[in-house]
Amino acid sequence: MALRESLKHNGIPVKWISADALVASATGRQPGLHVRLILKHWDERLPVHTMAFQQNFETRLLTLDPMASSWLMGISWQYELPADADWPRMPHPGTWTAVPAAESLPAPSPLPQEAQPASGQMTIRTRSELERELADDDERFRPSQSDFAATQTGSYAATQPAPLK
Repeated sequence: MALRESLKHNGIPVKWISADALVASATGRQPGLHVRLILKHWDERLPVHTMAFQQNFETRLLTLDPMASSWLMGISWQYELPADADWPRMPHPGTWTAVPAAESLPAPSPLPQEAQPASGQMTIRTRSELERELADDDERFRPSQSDFAATQTGSYAATQPAPLK
């Protein structure tokens, strides 16, 4: 649910990212879950924003289950893209160690350029309208006492092996 809400909130199509929950364990800690987010559709904007998306996802998860910090043991990414996806190819090896050239930056324009009008209809909202809209969305994701109960830790009863026949 946290993934779906994060995708919807950020305007990313639901089929682009999925998730797997993997059982994880660590020394001196109760077993928990590791969430693997799976990128299934290539869009050049996504890799730049994966960390911001991951943070948004984790925040929503903690909002839905405040006890998630006790069982969430990590989040990772897996790229599961079709072989014919149009991702960029690797640059020249020297790209990674080369000092960025100052001339590659655009020179500042001495005169401000005229802004081009946007095509299509555009809605301009005031800051208070935007803040109210964001607050309404935040309120939607807050758990209420009527429909939400925190995760209860349980104890496991001792078990005995079944007799052999």
